[in-house]
Amino acid sequence: MTNNKMETYPSASEDIALRLDPPPHARGRETITALTICCDNEETIRACMEGVKWCDEILVVIDPRSTDATRDIVREYTDRIFENEFTSDGLQRNLAIPRASCDWVLVVDSDEVITPELCDDILQKLKDPRGFDAFNVRRIAYFLGKAIRHCGWGRENQLRLFRRDKGRYDSRRIHAGVQVLGAVGQIDSFMLHNTTRNLADHLAKQNDFTSWASADLHDKGTRPTLSRLLLRPMAMFIKMYFLRLGFLEGMHGLLLCGFAASYVFAKYAKLWELRQADAAKGEPEA
Repeated sequence: MTNNKMETYPSASEDIALRLDPPPHARGRETITALTICCDNEETIRACMEGVKWCDEILVVIDPRSTDATRDIVREYTDRIFENEFTSDGLQRNLAIPRASCDWVLVVDSDEVITPELCDDILQKLKDPRGFDAFNVRRIAYFLGKAIRHCGWGRENQLRLFRRDKGRYDSRRIHAGVQVLGAVGQIDSFMLHNTTRNLADHLAKQNDFTSWASADLHDKGTRPTLSRLLLRPMAMFIKMYFLRLGFLEGMHGLLLCGFAASYVFAKYAKLWELRQADAAKGEPEA
């Protein structure tokens, strides 16, 4: 019978001891762990889990502040569930990667879906990686239910598949990238990314993302100059809507490009607020 008891993270020194014995190789290929992090994702997590149920192991990190049915849904697919309070997506993943028991890790966000075609291509790569230690995967993003082919979103590459002992994420709070020790290959099949269910959801997510992005800029000592506040949002809109043909997406393109410009403005406005708080406390400028 499946054990559904929730696990918690041990200290970093216990990482190696807690790794499970790797499952036996299946059908002459190397093994794979699917890894996802989530919090209050009941509307998308089932599709995500369905897309990776072919993996040898599913490893899920849940923010303990999650209050919806996410946990119950995840338990239908795996008992490898950990709780850790979210501070950044990179940290959540780095805490989980050493606990994976398989050769490879496939990172999938809670609002992403691995298609059957991508599944087949990944399994073929695991039979013969040809010296690669990681693979980029193409992604099609949906905005308010529409697949976006322009605005710079068309067929973007994401490094999501890598050997467990070869990849770790950087320390950025938002849009952390994975650093791989080894050669990186390409898989041409697509994963699907359901970015936004509705405008309220998008605005709430953008508020969180701009706060994390401004904190990253603050840590680097970036200044919220007038040009960054005024010109960069306009430049973002022009690039996405005109140069990258966002206007071909109709109203979806206009909304997406407008929100992207407002994201840039809000990011630097919050950076200005952080530096004002520093000045009020008498902290020296970086």
